Amino acid sequence: MKNETMYFNDLLSIWLEKQKQARALSTYVKYRHLADRYISPYFRSIQLSKIDLPMLQTFRNSLLSPDSLHPLGNGTIRCILLLVNSILRIS
Repeated sequence: MKNETMYFNDLLSIWLEKQKQARALSTYVKYRHLADRYISPYFRSIQLSKIDLPMLQTFRNSLLSPDSLHPLGNGTIRCILLLVNSILRIS
C-alpha cells in the first residue's frame, strides 16, 4: 500500500475505518480520540516516505515531555505509540 505521495493522515483515515469495523465502539472511540488529539496533529502534513526512526523518537520524546500542560501517563503514551506502530505497519 505504500505510496510515495501518500500522507500519514491518509493512512490514518484508512486505519481508523478498519478499526471502526473490527473493534468495539468504546475501543474505536478511544483510538479516534488519541489519533485526533496526539497523533494527527504531529504527523498531519508528513508524507509516509519521510517518516523515519529519528522522527518517531522525537514524537515519543514530545509525549514524554514534563513541560506539557497535561502530562500523559505511561499507559496512554504506550497506547499512542502502539497505535502509530500499527498504522505504519499497514503502509
